[in-house]
Amino acid sequence: MSHPKFPEYSARPPAETPESGPPPRDQRATSEPGPPPFPNMPPVSAGLRPTNRKAVLSLVLAIVGLVPVSIPLGIKAMDQARKRGEQGARIAITGFVIAAVWMSVDLKILNHFLDRIDPDSAAHTAREPVTPGSKLEVGDCVGELPQGEIKDVAVKPCDQPNGGRVFARFAMPDGSWLGDEVMRKPAEAGCWNRWIASKEQVNTPSRVFVVRPSQDSWQKGDRTVTCLLVGQ
Repeated sequence: MSHPKFPEYSARPPAETPESGPPPRDQRATSEPGPPPFPNMPPVSAGLRPTNRKAVLSLVLAIVGLVPVSIPLGIKAMDQARKRGEQGARIAITGFVIAAVWMSVDLKILNHFLDRIDPDSAAHTAREPVTPGSKLEVGDCVGELPQGEIKDVAVKPCDQPNGGRVFARFAMPDGSWLGDEVMRKPAEAGCWNRWIASKEQVNTPSRVFVVRPSQDSWQKGDRTVTCLLVGQ
């Protein structure tokens, strides 16, 4: 009995044709999906961040010396730039540095001006020895004052160790010499009253020192009483 013949099949797959074969390499590369994006990532802008205008204005004001306006504006600009994501923090900090330089210069000028009007400053420089009744001025500082008759006294800078500072001068009324004890009382009372009226405050223990005319200088026309504040 004969068996039916079956068709023979080849074990090798048929050759690929351009129509049925895989896509070209370039086509496969372009059609493959890319990696998934990272989660919770905000979009990135290709442009630069804008600059805060108030920060720029605060820098300009600091350059021209308007410190009281520049500093508050710079602080506000930094806060605003942070909230808006703008540039400007470094600009505002530069303005702060320039404002600090201006403040330092202003303080030096102010101290120099106060030194010129402060009677305790170095504006009262040393001069040649003078007679207490004629040449001393209010605000002068003097060397050590001896007890008894004073013929002359050296004027010294007030910012250096000294013997006292003149805070008042006045003239006694004309008349005859009435004796040392009689002339002493009105001179001391006049200096003490003027010290109380000045309302000055002292930080160290001090006393009032009175330089008044002697009998000899009175006869020569000296009527001036000089009042000094002397440290104890």
